[in-house]
Amino acid sequence: MTIRRLPEDVVVRIAAGEVIERPASVVKELVENSLDAGARRIVVSVEGGGLKRIEVSDDGCGIPREEMPLAVVRHATSKLFSGDDLQRIGTLGFRGEALATIAVVGRLTLTSRVSNGEAARLPLDASSEADLDPRRIAEKLEPAARDVGTTVEVTDLFLKTPARLKFIKSERAEFARIAEIIERLAPAHPEVSFELIRDGKRFFFTSGNGRLRDVAVAVLGADAAREMADVEAKEGSYRIKGLIGPTHLTRRNRTGFSYHLSGRPISDPTIAHAIAAGYEGVLPPGRFPVVFLGLFVPAEEVDVNVHPTKAQVRFRDPRALHRFVSRSLRTRLRGDLRLPSPTIVLKSDKATSLPQEERMTQKTIWAAFRKEKASSPAAVPAREEPERCENDERGRESGRDEAGFSSEKEMLERAAARLEYRGEVGGRYLLAEDGEGLVIVDQHAAHERVLYDALMEQCQNGETEVAPLIVPVTVEATPAEIAVVEEMRETLAELGFEIEVWPGSICVRTVPALLSVSSATRIFREVLSELREGGEVREEMVPHARIARMACRAAVKGRSRLEPEEAREILRLLARATDPYNCPHGRPTMVRISIAELDKRFERT
Repeated sequence: MTIRRLPEDVVVRIAAGEVIERPASVVKELVENSLDAGARRIVVSVEGGGLKRIEVSDDGCGIPREEMPLAVVRHATSKLFSGDDLQRIGTLGFRGEALATIAVVGRLTLTSRVSNGEAARLPLDASSEADLDPRRIAEKLEPAARDVGTTVEVTDLFLKTPARLKFIKSERAEFARIAEIIERLAPAHPEVSFELIRDGKRFFFTSGNGRLRDVAVAVLGADAAREMADVEAKEGSYRIKGLIGPTHLTRRNRTGFSYHLSGRPISDPTIAHAIAAGYEGVLPPGRFPVVFLGLFVPAEEVDVNVHPTKAQVRFRDPRALHRFVSRSLRTRLRGDLRLPSPTIVLKSDKATSLPQEERMTQKTIWAAFRKEKASSPAAVPAREEPERCENDERGRESGRDEAGFSSEKEMLERAAARLEYRGEVGGRYLLAEDGEGLVIVDQHAAHERVLYDALMEQCQNGETEVAPLIVPVTVEATPAEIAVVEEMRETLAELGFEIEVWPGSICVRTVPALLSVSSATRIFREVLSELREGGEVREEMVPHARIARMACRAAVKGRSRLEPEEAREILRLLARATDPYNCPHGRPTMVRISIAELDKRFERT
């Protein structure tokens, strides 16, 4: 096998692929250049999800006309002068690769002006290293008109590399990633005004007044931002400053984590784990807080030259930083901070009962389910009761136990078919009798199974019943979440959510008829979080997992004491379920103790 040097055009494209992965990568690199140039206003305009056109305009210091040809050459930068500077990097960019790599994968036009200078425009369409020769590029300079600052326009992204286009998602999905980039940069620079324009319409805006809480309003909405608390701590050379959410403002994943290192948004497992550890003990398992944190670490104690995208860094002492962050958050949460909590109204006559609105909702749910099942009796075949043995001896000879059943599964089937409600324990377990023993039912798991069967059947038949909301629910959403909703509108409609997208919010007009209307906002946010899990728009989702989560969120919770008629209705519907002895996640719904076993426990045998 002969070793050969790669052609220059291949080398350039390989390097470009490491930096520019998708349209969001272009936005990130260009906006970081604007920030390094001291911009106080940055406008990002996107068309076609960024594939058709991206324009980033700023009011920074600009690029002198005579230096513009050098600015688009690989590894040409004004931010480093020697190898020693790599130990103290204080800018977002430093490799001098952004403009050159963008010019290789798209068509680039650079327009800039400095104070007391003339504006110039430089169109560039490069495909090899030769096209990036400063002397050849200088011939393309032409006069222009603009204020002090820089505008970079990129069109026809990846048209020269069609193989990359195969891995690009839809326009809406790509725009969602662009929105996430801006959402992460805005909290890191509250003194800068960010504006994101999508196909000619403003999608996101911050004023740049320097107040982080105002940025939180733009990202999270006014209600959530109002509840967040300030946090600031210092220990040695480490310092953090930002906003942390109350314990009821949570996400089901870490998409609510927004943190930066001296203005550079990063993705670091040490910091992410430290934030989660700070909330440990005050949040239920599987829930994560919403935080905006700025980390300030001396430049000599961190290496940002780890990955071409500069999103990953390496700390000199990650353990010390982890302890500092987690301890600072824990102190704020458990010290003098009194985070707001949701208002809970208890009925004076029976404080442990469900609120009247929720009780009526549950009755409506079960009534609708009963009506729906009655209209299609063939959908739920009648359960045949196993034949009971005449006496214990015959049962033992046939391999059956004292109660006359051949297996645990058969016992549970028998139990589910003849459950008679007898009471409850702890507000979470229902006590029932099946004629052969005691059956203890987990009310949440049982209700979850009932709702899951109904929702799954409707989804598979393409006939999801919806309940229109008399007063539509408005859910404040981030720009990235709005982009996700637009992308997954059909999926949400299949689940029963009819939505309308408004600026900065999503209006929910219908919810699945079998779910609690009073919890529409919470359930919709759970579905939205599932669709956006990991920051990615997942276009293919397993119906089982999606519907199981919805059923779990809507099912009656533990410690919610039900009225006897409500408990009886759950047991009746459970008996007709496809799998009455397991919830959709595999947990058991019931435990059976035979009379024979009870006799043994009380030494009656």
